Amino acid sequence: MQVPAKPSKITLPSIPDEFRRNVSKSRAGGGAVNSRIAAESVGVDLGDTNEIRYLDANRRDGLIESEVPPPVRCLNLRVCPRNYVLGNREDKWIFRSPIEPAGPLGPPQFTDIAIGLASTTRGADRPGAVEISLDFR
Repeated sequence: MQVPAKPSKITLPSIPDEFRRNVSKSRAGGGAVNSRIAAESVGVDLGDTNEIRYLDANRRDGLIESEVPPPVRCLNLRVCPRNYVLGNREDKWIFRSPIEPAGPLGPPQFTDIAIGLASTTRGADRPGAVEISLDFR
């Protein structure tokens, strides 16, 4: 396996203010979000739209909830991370905000986990994130 000389994904200790000032668009993204959106699309194409439950460890994020098919449940254990993307599909850099340590689990989280476990379809991946494209022109 060949490792690129320059990594395309970098986790930063903090997001520079200049990134926040140069946002050209925002969308829901990250492994779990993208997988959930793709699963819905495939289900619609196949004519089979069984419920797929999305459970995220992050706090509620309006952008993710607006783009991920329901039901969406959040454990509210940490702030939703942000991925800042510079470049395009073929040649891009992704600057990730750090993922905070999770807060403690309590009765509300146990209820949401139980609802997720009652589902017949499950998936796990990196937590949802909001993907933000940058334009420094």
